[in-house]
Amino acid sequence: MKKLLLGLVTLIMLTGCATLDDDEAKVAVLDALENAYKASYIADGIGLAVFADQTIVEEGTTWYRVADNYGSVKELKEQVDKGYNGEVSEELKNTIDKKYKDIDGKLYSTGVGGCPLPYEIDTAREDMEEDVKINEIKSKKITITLKEIEYTLIKKSDKWVSEEKIFSCN
Repeated sequence: MKKLLLGLVTLIMLTGCATLDDDEAKVAVLDALENAYKASYIADGIGLAVFADQTIVEEGTTWYRVADNYGSVKELKEQVDKGYNGEVSEELKNTIDKKYKDIDGKLYSTGVGGCPLPYEIDTAREDMEEDVKINEIKSKKITITLKEIEYTLIKKSDKWVSEEKIFSCN
């Protein structure tokens, strides 16, 4: 009887208590996708807007002052960690190191954009909401389909991240 009761309590803890409801899962998924999109946009995508008339030349490279809310390379890498984990996170951070630089306490970019990504940065969350379907919700995993491709989001600390690259160049 004790084993049955212990098994029942364990089952409840594993399945019921830590599982998100549909509304919480939807918000978690959209937050995760938005964070992943921003990370991809910054690193692989067109990148952050720059001031064309505020430049510094270092070692033959022209660096343009970033005209965005981010103030340092560290902040850009933190954005990557909000959306991705593992090798994808490291790959995007390496791209950031090539594309951005802190100079005199300000953030600069080479101004060399990447590729267009499927959403406009200002409306990405709303647009993704139409394209995403939540397939399965577990305590530490959410499986989704975005534009007919399945992805798994995993719980890392207080956020949901992907170990797969969700947004790539078209």
